[in-house]
Amino acid sequence: MSFGDSYLKHLNVLGNVGTPVECNGQKIVPIQFLAKMVPDPSSLGPRTKSRTFIGVGVGVGVKGIKEGEQKTIYCYNTCDHKACYQKVGSQAIS
Repeated sequence: MSFGDSYLKHLNVLGNVGTPVECNGQKIVPIQFLAKMVPDPSSLGPRTKSRTFIGVGVGVGVKGIKEGEQKTIYCYNTCDHKACYQKVGSQAIS
């Protein structure tokens, strides 16, 4: 999966705050609070109804030399979450 720099930075900051902080009179560990707020990944499969686009080199391509020539390719796959769940019991993920 790909996550933006901003998302990763925030997650990293929360992970580094390992000591409890006080919030509205309650002591919480931010990363543990976040974990309680997001859905359980195992619950997503049966309720995810869309398509996913998973790719390598998306936006910039994978560059290399093939048969002496410079090439840029994009390798990707699109999957329907519902069909994937029916087949393997999981939403379509990379």
